[in-house]
Amino acid sequence: MAKFIGICHFFIDQAGKVNVIIVEDDISHANLLQTELEENNFYVKVFSNGESALAAVRADRPDVIVLDIMLGENAMNGWDFIKQVKEIEELKTIPILISSALDDKEKGKALGANEYLIKPYQPSKLSKIIFQTLLLQDRTGQIHIPSE
Repeated sequence: MAKFIGICHFFIDQAGKVNVIIVEDDISHANLLQTELEENNFYVKVFSNGESALAAVRADRPDVIVLDIMLGENAMNGWDFIKQVKEIEELKTIPILISSALDDKEKGKALGANEYLIKPYQPSKLSKIIFQTLLLQDRTGQIHIPSE
């Protein structure tokens, strides 16, 4: 499989990679996504809870956030995470891709989203969706929830 390399340098960090933060409490799923993304030349950091991920988003300003809505017993769930990111002026334009087993289309629509990427899905789909999102991104701060 060919690697996705060399989209607009606007989205690529100094190491030549798109910076992605994954917020996922299922470690095996997070590892699967991380491996897929790294094989496609993404720079990936994984966090198992919203609190530490939010601190990293503030510090690193990633190109994309991949977010699970259900974050186990953590104080901050995915919906809370989205609200907090979107309230911070310098972060609100970061695309958020929701990757979840939870199918709550009403709440997604209330946040401006159309569809969900429902688990389980092929991890290769995520790489393609991230590049499509970055290439088509209009920087209006929308939440992008890719369809299958």
